[in-house]
Amino acid sequence: MSFDDLDNHIQFLHCHTASNSQQIPMSDKKTTTFMDTIVKTTLLNQKKMDEDLIKQKKMLEIKKTEQQLMVNLTKEYYDTIKENLFFFANKGQWEMILHFEYSKFCTDLPGLGNPKDVAVRWLNYLTSPENENDIKKYCNFSHLNGLKYIIKTQYRLSKIVVHFTWM
Repeated sequence: MSFDDLDNHIQFLHCHTASNSQQIPMSDKKTTTFMDTIVKTTLLNQKKMDEDLIKQKKMLEIKKTEQQLMVNLTKEYYDTIKENLFFFANKGQWEMILHFEYSKFCTDLPGLGNPKDVAVRWLNYLTSPENENDIKKYCNFSHLNGLKYIIKTQYRLSKIVVHFTWM
């Protein structure tokens, strides 16, 4: 029996049970109760599956948005970080402080967190050797593994301040 046949059968049972409830023998009432349980179970599980699908789509959207955000931030700031690393290293210093535009780390998806959280994930992304091949697609990349950082937000200045060290 196909699902369409089963659906038609269930609809048939519902129509006939409501109008002829006094004429149904006892054995048919058990079948109707069983079928009602099947219908309820199906609807409940279908609703759960729909909710799970919506959650999966939302998580995929967040993941795609987060990936695009990581790419955009890297494209915008990687060269600045690299140039400043050379500049401070040539001066014999082992630390630097950079200011990043706060608004660049903002997103409208609540699952990505606040701008400081985004900055932490981006710098983790940027300093992880496993992301090297991904990042090479859009910039001349040598990963920044070993670069340490502390992130502070300066709301009055609308900046994210990062204190980098490499020794």
